[in-house]
Amino acid sequence: MKIVRGFTLLEVLLAMAITALVALMAYAGLSTAMTAASRHGEQARRLVDLQTTVSWITRDLRESVDRDIAAGDEREPAMWGGENPVLERPFAGDDRDNILVLTRVGWDNPRGLRRGAIQRVRYRLDADNNLWRDHWPVLDRLDDEELPQSVKMMGGVKAVTVQFLDGESGNKLTAELGGEWMPRWPMSKIDDLLPIAVQVELDVDGIGSITRIVGLANEQKN
Repeated sequence: MKIVRGFTLLEVLLAMAITALVALMAYAGLSTAMTAASRHGEQARRLVDLQTTVSWITRDLRESVDRDIAAGDEREPAMWGGENPVLERPFAGDDRDNILVLTRVGWDNPRGLRRGAIQRVRYRLDADNNLWRDHWPVLDRLDDEELPQSVKMMGGVKAVTVQFLDGESGNKLTAELGGEWMPRWPMSKIDDLLPIAVQVELDVDGIGSITRIVGLANEQKN
């Protein structure tokens, strides 16, 4: 008579334990790979957002023009920004910092709307470290409380530093790039010049510091 021998309970339990251990190790490896892929995807998206943001800032600066605007009963310079800009009052609002405000040309109009090609643009950083780009549908505003249209450029921006290259500075003949970097613009309330270049430094969480210098297509007045 042939005797068929089965597995003992101990052998079955040991096999189950080995199978569970292998499955656990496989799941841990898969989870690590999925987490790494998710982080890589998030980092890639942030890099795309950063590239888009820098491209917009560069384009706006290169197309900036010496055109001041009417805002309520006052006039604002063609460009202002940086540390403590020389204005009687900044823009109203609860945002932490209005970084840069300028007038630019080349506002595309693919739908043929009844508006001009000159645009007033503002970059601001809110209390949640989000960088925004605002623009107004009209250039001169009779009502200073008119709200702009806003687009969130990217989040996680810890700080933005803007400097302006003054071509009329006293040491322009000996200074690098032919001028002196100023922490704000304009330097006085009666100054109607544009800088010859603007340096923008973005301190982005998880990426680091990114600096871009943009030359402006304008001529300094005599």
